[in-house]
Amino acid sequence: MVAYGEELAAAARASPFDAAAYLDYESLKSMLYELEKLHLRPPVTENAQSLTVAPATNAAAMPMVMRNPSMGEDFDPDATPPKPPHATTIRDHEAFLRKIDAELKKMDRFAHEKVVDVRREVRALEQLAAAAGESDAAPDADALAARVAACGEKFLDVERYVNANVTGVRKLLKKHDKVLPERPCAAFYTARMHDMRWVRHDYSDVVVRLSRLHAALSPSASSGDTWENDDDTVKATTKYWVPPDKLSSVKLALSRHLPVVLEGGVGPKSPEKASSVKDSQLVTSVYLDSPSLELYHGRLAKQPGAVALRIRWYGAGEPRRVWIERKTHRDAWAGDESVKDRFAMSPDDVPLLLKAAYDPTKAARAEYTLKELRVVDEVQRLISTKKLVPTVRSICDRAAFKRADTTAVRAAIDTNLTLITEVPSRVGDDPLAASTSMTPRWFREKVAPSDQTATFPYAVLELKLALDDADDLPDWVGPIVEPLIPVHKFSKYIHGCAALLPDEVQAAPYWIDDPALKPKDRAEAPLDRVDSTRNWGNKTEGAAALVPVPRTWHAGESPGMHRIASRAPPERVGCLEIAQGAGPLRPGRLCEPGSCGGTEEAPAAGLVLPKDFMANERTFIHWIHAACILVSFGSTAFAFADSGRRYISAAARARASCYGAVLCVGSVVLTVYALLVYRWRARHIRAKDKPDWGSPEGPLLVASIVIFLLASVWLAEVRVWLFEEEA
Repeated sequence: MVAYGEELAAAARASPFDAAAYLDYESLKSMLYELEKLHLRPPVTENAQSLTVAPATNAAAMPMVMRNPSMGEDFDPDATPPKPPHATTIRDHEAFLRKIDAELKKMDRFAHEKVVDVRREVRALEQLAAAAGESDAAPDADALAARVAACGEKFLDVERYVNANVTGVRKLLKKHDKVLPERPCAAFYTARMHDMRWVRHDYSDVVVRLSRLHAALSPSASSGDTWENDDDTVKATTKYWVPPDKLSSVKLALSRHLPVVLEGGVGPKSPEKASSVKDSQLVTSVYLDSPSLELYHGRLAKQPGAVALRIRWYGAGEPRRVWIERKTHRDAWAGDESVKDRFAMSPDDVPLLLKAAYDPTKAARAEYTLKELRVVDEVQRLISTKKLVPTVRSICDRAAFKRADTTAVRAAIDTNLTLITEVPSRVGDDPLAASTSMTPRWFREKVAPSDQTATFPYAVLELKLALDDADDLPDWVGPIVEPLIPVHKFSKYIHGCAALLPDEVQAAPYWIDDPALKPKDRAEAPLDRVDSTRNWGNKTEGAAALVPVPRTWHAGESPGMHRIASRAPPERVGCLEIAQGAGPLRPGRLCEPGSCGGTEEAPAAGLVLPKDFMANERTFIHWIHAACILVSFGSTAFAFADSGRRYISAAARARASCYGAVLCVGSVVLTVYALLVYRWRARHIRAKDKPDWGSPEGPLLVASIVIFLLASVWLAEVRVWLFEEEA
């Protein structure tokens, strides 16, 4: 394994920055090796010390700690080997700490200067683009685009510089506490790193401003409307986990093709306020479920008609307008598409809705269409019949990317994802029954303890596709998603229930025990939060991204980390395992079959899902089951005909043989038909065609033949019975 000092030196050589700006890792490491020889007395554990008490002695009646005049410091005579005199001063340890302080200040100052340079370059490009727009002379678009791309790459260089140095500091602090357990300092300097500007400040305005410049170079790529206006044209949704060190690169890559959609529109355009523009907006969702988590288990099993119901609002502080959203699952392989219905209402009316007593015709701040009135009625009946209550709340900062001229590809990135339980038994009181405010609340106001919150360690990228069947995925999407972690059917609500309510859930999603979510070694783990009322999101990772925003929590919220108990890993042969060995992406494909998906069920154009083949096989087995039933009755008839009982006449044996032959022929017809249909469907699935999967004529024809044969045998038996009666 390559030592990290060599990795850091290689990163410094590959960086455009001066190597002297990087962490002096080797020098600090050498100081640690010298400090390893230092013998320090353990810290005093008593609150008060007496100067008149003799030193403690060992079993040989010798002092435990003696003064060696030649060494100039206390030492233990039983210790082996003796410590060299030149490494036994406390001043050596202080020199190491001063060196760490100096290196942190140097890196903080250098990173800040480079980000200021990037912002200065962005401002110059904005002025150049504005001047070109006002003049008749067209600028060199290619040269301007190259400068914009170079500016974004320089920003990523600064982030890579920060990531490499933060990792180096973490390793040194871990090594320090290992060789000098008497003088731990990792926690102290971890807290100090939180005060550095690369963690405290928000640089997401760079992404927004570069996105505007890309849009200015391509007028058709202007930003769409406010992204909370969801479109109904989505045919497929794919989700990925984004590691923190790749977050900024993913955002910048998306911003080249999909402009950032800002809260409330385009945002301020003045240069003075440009640095205050943020690329994300706080999104809060309260999910409803029954005490037995019926909706959770239905969504987890992807049962047809499974419903997810949530209350969502945008922005920090008290909600001014909320959306009630209902998502209904449909099987895409059957030609159905999942449905999402939503309607807006006043926050003051939410308690009435949760009690199924909301009258939309009397709402003061809402005017509903006929479709919305129907949805309101269905939602209230669902809440009333299933006894739905607030169960889990998700909070995240969402950055949206969307073009104004097309909705073929849209994207959203959720960062700082935190999940909080809202179950009244966990909260301690019912938020609908008691509240400190004048208006009843549907989410808790109290600060959530750490065992009732879960912070997700990754950002979540969601790609929404509305491609036609003949369209392939744009070429620029593949390189963006290739290094990411595809997660089939990932859901924030399902993850929140599995992580926060492990005793209530009967089944957990396959990703809950994924190694990527397990606690890592502290040297590689996220920076520990110092203030429990702040969440630094994916800046808290060892690889600290520059883009995310420090979370501003509104009343009653507090982040925390909840580590669920490790369960036995389930037997998974799902889409994630397929994706891990899938290799590079092919043109026109998001990921390997079955490895991409989300809450929307329609597959991407040209995407073959494993469940298509499985559904075809299940249908074939059902037909074979019916054929087996027929042939079993036929075999029984043949056995009756071949019996040697004397009281059975020859005519009866002949009729039984005829019955058995008819039933066996019907069984063969069913089997042949099922085999032909199975092979026809499998051929179309492999060819990625979309024919009319149903075959109403086939079952009718086969059933008619079987009924005709059985009816003929029955009529023949009736005829024989009538003639025997007459005789």
